[in-house]
Amino acid sequence: MSKEKKKGSKVKIIVIAVVLLLIGAFIYTMVSSASMMSGMTIADTFKLEKKNIENTVSLSGLVESQDMTKVSSKLTYRVESVNVEVGDKVNEGDVLAVLDSDDLQDQILQQQKALDSSNANTEYSLSNAEKNYNEALAQINDGSYPEIRNAKLTLDNAEDALENAKEKYDEQLDIQGSDRDSKLVSAQKSLESAETELEYAKADYLEAKEDKENEDYSDIKKLKEAYDDAKKEYNSRHSEIKSKELQKAREDYETALSNYTYLSSMVKYNSAYTDQASVAEAQEKLKETKANLEALEKKYDVETTEETYEDALEAYTNAKADIDSANSIALKNAERNYERAKVSYANAENNLNAILDGNDTSIKGYKDAVDDAQTAYDRAKESYELALRNADSTLVTLKAQADREKVLSANDSQLVSLEILKEKLDDCVIKAPCSGTVTAVYAEEGNPASGVMFIIEDLDNLVMKSTVKEYSVTSLKPDMKVRVTVPSLDNAEFDGVISKISPTGTKAANGHSDGTSSFEVEVLIHDTKDSGVLIGMTSKCKAITGSAENVFAVSYDSVVEDADGNCYVFAAEIIEGGSGTATAKKIDITTGFESDAEIEIISDELTEGMELISNAGDLTDGSAILVSSAFGDALQEAAAAQ
Repeated sequence: MSKEKKKGSKVKIIVIAVVLLLIGAFIYTMVSSASMMSGMTIADTFKLEKKNIENTVSLSGLVESQDMTKVSSKLTYRVESVNVEVGDKVNEGDVLAVLDSDDLQDQILQQQKALDSSNANTEYSLSNAEKNYNEALAQINDGSYPEIRNAKLTLDNAEDALENAKEKYDEQLDIQGSDRDSKLVSAQKSLESAETELEYAKADYLEAKEDKENEDYSDIKKLKEAYDDAKKEYNSRHSEIKSKELQKAREDYETALSNYTYLSSMVKYNSAYTDQASVAEAQEKLKETKANLEALEKKYDVETTEETYEDALEAYTNAKADIDSANSIALKNAERNYERAKVSYANAENNLNAILDGNDTSIKGYKDAVDDAQTAYDRAKESYELALRNADSTLVTLKAQADREKVLSANDSQLVSLEILKEKLDDCVIKAPCSGTVTAVYAEEGNPASGVMFIIEDLDNLVMKSTVKEYSVTSLKPDMKVRVTVPSLDNAEFDGVISKISPTGTKAANGHSDGTSSFEVEVLIHDTKDSGVLIGMTSKCKAITGSAENVFAVSYDSVVEDADGNCYVFAAEIIEGGSGTATAKKIDITTGFESDAEIEIISDELTEGMELISNAGDLTDGSAILVSSAFGDALQEAAAAQ
């Protein structure tokens, strides 16, 4: 086609367009003038249809791993080898890197030689803590531990009383089943037996009470004399001047021991607060104070005197306690037997009287006696079990004290230093603390190891981390299901669930709110294994916070609300042959679910497909209107005519 023809075509198109615009403007002007002259309102209409509406909150963010582990090293030795690369999958315990440990191994050999030549493993005497532990253990094993022994004796007595009550109750049941004469004979015999038992029990109780009130210690007279002699010798050797001098030496030794123990522990667990020189100085001070204390104790022969005094005191005290305990136990048993005998006698007497009176309800007393005995037995059993637990607890405490004394006596700075070096040697092999995929490698061969060396993440458990404004976060709930879309994977969709909503708004580095009023939200993405989803990809999701299905819904502009809060819409009733004219019909409605753009309307007068007016704000019922779609029809007819 020639340039002239192309130019002519363009001119023709322009002319037609101008003509159409002029025609449209003319028609609009004429119709508008007509409508104004007739009082009509131009109305926009739409067909009413049922639809689904919903409210959603949109989220977007980056894909991250749910589990991320940073692998660091406290050592600064040179990295000898790096065994993994980004993307490698590792299992817990796999070796990620190895540090150069040649110098460290030389130090360990030298320290081991020094330790072997020292007297670090010298035998030490059994401490008082170990002695107390062994004695308590032996008493618990042979049943002589005081608390357990007394509780067991009480339990045995309660068990005997319970069996006795049950036997008498069973006897009473048998008596109730026989004739009155046999009951009477049996009751009389029981009363006589109970009276005899009461007399014996009373005599035993009075005898035990006299023994308790007039305890005889003649059998341990020699132990008392030995104790008095040892105490006299002990007091003579502990004059005020000697005691103060020994006390001062003991305090100096305990202070030096505490300081050395503390520094030894600190250099092992945190070398930044002390050093080996301070530990060595503290150790030297400990040796000096210990030697001074031993010299004074030898000078005054304190240890021998104290041991003699303590042994004599212990022997006499234990013997006296055994006598007191035996008399107390005998008195308690006799008292219980006496009280039990009185109860038995009273029961036998009541039983006989009941039979004589023709009243056999005395069986209740025996049943009550069984119940009381059962209660006493249960309490005694609880006390016994408590005594066992208390003894175990005491044993644990004594064992801990003994172990502590042993550690303190064997604690040598060279041994501590060797253990520290061995721990460092183990730390030279950097191992994976968990299974996963290596996503970052910061370690480089030949460079010192410091800070984070590797990052391991679980690529099969991914999350989307996002932020949402405060007005939307209230609509979200934990465990709310969502659909996650990954744009870079052709908008692939995955099921997801909101797994975490931050309880506070985002904060700046100083800990204060940054003023954005945003909240962090974490969405767990399901079934991403072998899906192509990678950490760092952009992802989106929508959370449906509410919905209504198959309802009539319109824009908010279509609903009119009067001053009383009543809502209604207007329907356009088309007048046939009226060239697009219609009558506005008012329909009262109630509103339902509301979305961001539309609102549900409810009325029996609404039907699907009816024409509703969208700009009904100024209409009244019965208003004459001109449907705006008539303009489109007029323009099409004008264009066809051209």
